[in-house]
Amino acid sequence: MTKRTHESNNQAAMDVLLKAIKNTDLQELIDLAFNDSDQAKQDMLLALYHYVLNTRQQEAMNQKHFTI
Repeated sequence: MTKRTHESNNQAAMDVLLKAIKNTDLQELIDLAFNDSDQAKQDMLLALYHYVLNTRQQEAMNQKHFTI
């Protein structure tokens, strides 16, 4: 496998993961993060929580009818 193919496969896998995680319930993510005893898992779940939250906020602000 070439380096380019490997990077392409990694990018495709990351895209699938991020697409799936965007549809996850935020409360479920935060509950999983706070209830996991593994610090590395907590950190990863919190990062995913913040990613999803930020993505949803950006989508809301980019809607045509959104005003502050």
